[in-house]
Amino acid sequence: MSADQAARWQTTLTILPTTGDHVIAGAAMAAKHKFQLWDAIIWQVSRSAHAAVFLSEDLQDGLRIDGMRVLNPFEPANESELNSLFLSDDYHRE
Repeated sequence: MSADQAARWQTTLTILPTTGDHVIAGAAMAAKHKFQLWDAIIWQVSRSAHAAVFLSEDLQDGLRIDGMRVLNPFEPANESELNSLFLSDDYHRE
């Protein structure tokens, strides 16, 4: 990804900081659920932002933990739901 592409993503997506609390909670989650550490940290940051859906090709599609659900963006059966997520008014920042 180029710097220009990253800058364009930043205008569309909310970018959140990772805190020490996220890292600690992520380490505990990784141990409990057998996640990779970085997946667990990103999960914790997303959870702190009240995300309902976690996009991942690495985690089990449909898995639910702490009120958040995994959605594999590369699973063809999820195309309609992905379109709904990305086209909804709630998704886009102003």
